Amino acid sequence: MENYFLASDGFYLNKPNGESITEDEYEFYKIDLSKVKNRN
Repeated sequence: MENYFLASDGFYLNKPNGESITEDEYEFYKIDLSKVKNRN
């Protein structure tokens, strides 16, 4: 499993292994990129 991926609804970052309920389960933090602003 990759550490992150980008989808149409946001950026997903893999949670560290210690935070998953089982060793076969993957959990992700979802980051909503629509709230990120360009500072240029």
